[in-house]
Amino acid sequence: EKVCVCVIMGEKQSKSVKNLEPDNDSLKVTTYDTEHDAGFIPTVAVTIWLGWMGIIVYATLATVFFHYFKDYVCNDSYCIASHDSINNLSIVWVSSCALSLLLPRFFPGKRGSFLLGEFMMKNAARYFALKLTFEDEAGLATDKGKIFAVEPHDMLPFSIFAFSPLLKLIPGPRCKALLTSAVFHLPFIKHAYTWIGADTVDKKTFRERLSRNKSVAFIPGGVQEVTLIDINKPDEIVLYLNKRKGFVKLAIETGTPIVPTFSFGLAGTYDYWVPKGKFIDMLSRTIGFVPIFFFGRYGIPLGIPKPQKIHLVYGKEIVVPQEDIPSNESIEKYHKLFIDELKSLFERHKEANGYQKKTLRIV
Repeated sequence: EKVCVCVIMGEKQSKSVKNLEPDNDSLKVTTYDTEHDAGFIPTVAVTIWLGWMGIIVYATLATVFFHYFKDYVCNDSYCIASHDSINNLSIVWVSSCALSLLLPRFFPGKRGSFLLGEFMMKNAARYFALKLTFEDEAGLATDKGKIFAVEPHDMLPFSIFAFSPLLKLIPGPRCKALLTSAVFHLPFIKHAYTWIGADTVDKKTFRERLSRNKSVAFIPGGVQEVTLIDINKPDEIVLYLNKRKGFVKLAIETGTPIVPTFSFGLAGTYDYWVPKGKFIDMLSRTIGFVPIFFFGRYGIPLGIPKPQKIHLVYGKEIVVPQEDIPSNESIEKYHKLFIDELKSLFERHKEANGYQKKTLRIV
């Protein structure tokens, strides 16, 4: 095994190269480790990125409460806050949300977005001690764009931040993480995800980037995987993939390789309760996310994730043929190949990541 220290984005990282299987030279992997730091600055950066959901909910509930119960807050007996103060704060909060929705996603401009995104991503890598393992780094370093299909989704698929172009960690063409369009219609949150270089996951964005030979990363299982989590089976990882064939079709249309990628370490970053039922499934598909109740660091409801180490493992690319009109046989063949390769990738690396007892269930 060879070990060296390199600097990426101004952060010291260790790099190691070794054979995953000593008798198989084709499984020579490259690993990058980031120093773990969940101190004040990284925590602030992750809060700016992932803390907005809780901030929006709490601020909105407080605004509603103080507006409708202001007589209980300030009366002849005592006064916590004057009626004028309550009204002014309500106006400020509602106006801020409205202004955020009206402002363009890239506010405050290209330079400002870059500096904010770089601050968040650089410190997020330290907060989660981001670790990347490439089974074929040289093979990914070609000029050809790729589709990185990442699993699992878990509560929040924040591990996909490893694909942020600001981190410059992914070999090959510039890569962007694609997320549900719902996050780009929420105040403040739409800015945070734009600052880190993310975009919407839809066919138009897929085709546009692949046509320019750029890479994309997304989670094919999507929010459906959250509804399938069974708290009574903590060692079961459910991947909703059997019906997710659209990305395979797009890959064949454009002749773009698919790279199976697995995220270790997401389990346990949140404690949660997931409502179940057909209505919840329908609602989730409609709004683009699952209405879940989760508890993050320090047990704070809707808080930021616990600072656990996140490890993404990248398999070898799956080369697909280019067909203007992909045949069903080709779609089925390469979809099955992707699932088989993803399962193999998980099995090869699960022991090193403390997942010995965990199993995958593909539905």
